[in-house]
Amino acid sequence: MSRLSTELNEDAIINMVDKMSEEFAIGFATAEDTIAFNGTGAASQHGTFGLTVSLYQNPAGARMAGGVNSRTAAGAGTGILAYGAVDATSLTSLMALLPEYAIPGAKFYCSNMFKQAVFGRLQMAAGGNTRMETAEGPVDAYNGAPIVTSQVLPQVDTSAAIANDVICLYGNLPMACTFGERRGINVKISDERYFELDQIALKATERIDIVCHDIGTTNVVGPIVAMVGSST
Repeated sequence: MSRLSTELNEDAIINMVDKMSEEFAIGFATAEDTIAFNGTGAASQHGTFGLTVSLYQNPAGARMAGGVNSRTAAGAGTGILAYGAVDATSLTSLMALLPEYAIPGAKFYCSNMFKQAVFGRLQMAAGGNTRMETAEGPVDAYNGAPIVTSQVLPQVDTSAAIANDVICLYGNLPMACTFGERRGINVKISDERYFELDQIALKATERIDIVCHDIGTTNVVGPIVAMVGSST
């Protein structure tokens, strides 16, 4: 729900209802990402258990085989304490976990901070970059896999903040989760709800559901795997 004054709607150069519809769309997209990746099964999240919770912070206490504490090339005693510690070995080790059947269509999923601090850093440090390539910046892919960003995934970069948190996912998301849309975004307008205030009410709704149905088991890796931060 939102509202705007009648005068603003009359005087604005742009169509305010269209502008607010864009804001509604952004809000819905954020909510969808939040429950798809980080849903805890709460009633406010429609009972959805998201990927990060299902893979690593499983409510039953059983961590799936695809949610792993990643290690750097420094050795088994060194965990991912910050994004600066994620190296090419960490990423290729993550990619190697994915079953072969899930490789076609596989992508990386991370926050923009992870994308720039990890993928961007590794691409810019790669040998053979020309001045033109450096000016244009890193591409949205790594080792043949597209990179998709979502701001609901961790945007922090300290060991205390990312410890036991999924910081990057890799795999075939449509194989792991299903997004069902019964009705898209529907915006309704009423000039009666706030009649005494000379304001217009706007209500936006949608009907969707998200189910993470194939995440593997405690012994078998499913179609998506996760890199997890460490405190040691």
